[in-house]
Amino acid sequence: FFFPVCSCSNRCCADRRDTTDDDIGCSSHDEPVAAMMEEASPSPGQEADGLFPILVADDPPTTAEELAAHEAKQDALSPAKQKPAASPSTPASASAPTTAEPAPAAASAAAASGSSFFGGLWSTAEAAVQQSSSMVKSAVGRAQEASKQVDVTGLLAKTKEAAKAARDATLRPLGLGPDASPINVVLTSAAFPKVNAVREALDRVFGFGSGLRAVPVPSNIALQPVGFAAGRQGAENRIDELGKVDDGIREGEIAISIENCIVQPTPGQWFDVAYVILMDDQNDILLETMSQAVSVPPEYAAKALAGTPKSYEFQSTGYAVTVGQLMKQDNPEVDDANWHITEAFVGRNQLLHVAVLVLFGQYRKALQKKAAAAS
Repeated sequence: FFFPVCSCSNRCCADRRDTTDDDIGCSSHDEPVAAMMEEASPSPGQEADGLFPILVADDPPTTAEELAAHEAKQDALSPAKQKPAASPSTPASASAPTTAEPAPAAASAAAASGSSFFGGLWSTAEAAVQQSSSMVKSAVGRAQEASKQVDVTGLLAKTKEAAKAARDATLRPLGLGPDASPINVVLTSAAFPKVNAVREALDRVFGFGSGLRAVPVPSNIALQPVGFAAGRQGAENRIDELGKVDDGIREGEIAISIENCIVQPTPGQWFDVAYVILMDDQNDILLETMSQAVSVPPEYAAKALAGTPKSYEFQSTGYAVTVGQLMKQDNPEVDDANWHITEAFVGRNQLLHVAVLVLFGQYRKALQKKAAAAS
């Protein structure tokens, strides 16, 4: 502690008296020192912390008995007196307390305690692993047993029945009964919008067992047909060309042909439509329809006309450049074969799907009438 220097006879003051010329009475440091000593002293019954106990100064002994008691107390609190170190000349057996446990025994006890702890921990972990393994095996066993009881053929049959019921429910309001049989269709083009539209309509009306083949054949008309007549001619030409190629129309197949064209019903108004033909030579059925019309910006029709040379081979049926190609020149992101989705937010596949669906519905009705007339 640091405290002022005084002129008293106390040693702490005497040691500092040589370093200062100030003479201060003992009263100047008695109270601070007493307060700090009191604060540092443990309360009665409080044990010391750490390796070394806190030595509390008592009142100086005045008698021989008090002096002896004081020395005994200091000896009891001193660590050196509690555990004296064995000197080289003193045997180890003489320096060790008689009541202390031998070192080997203590080590054995510690080892036994550690072994017991880790052994119990290992046993608990092993039991948990065994329980988890048992649960997994049980779950796998139940899954295998359940898989053995599943009738895959029955599930497929139920799936087909559900699909057929949903299809019949859709077609029943149209007067089409649930007695449709799968059919085989050949399409005169391999363009994705056409193939996808026919496939979806075929599955919906005649079931998932129907067959579809796509055979690309030329239309032998202008690249951009103009007028309903040109569209119809292009669809018919494709069916004719289909009969000229090997394995064109197989026995029992019906042909579907689609040709898009632009029409001008009134001056300055241009529309794109698809002319669709269904032909069944075996049953002598020919059906025709058109898709929903989509408006064509008039400037592109004018550009297509301006881009067609007078010597163009198919000038009588239309233009040498399509409106889709002209749109793509202005906007490279446009699909020249499916520009409809850019202009009308409806894809060509959707427009064709409805048209083909109408034809298949009419064809199914025609088959029913033919069967009823034959009976």
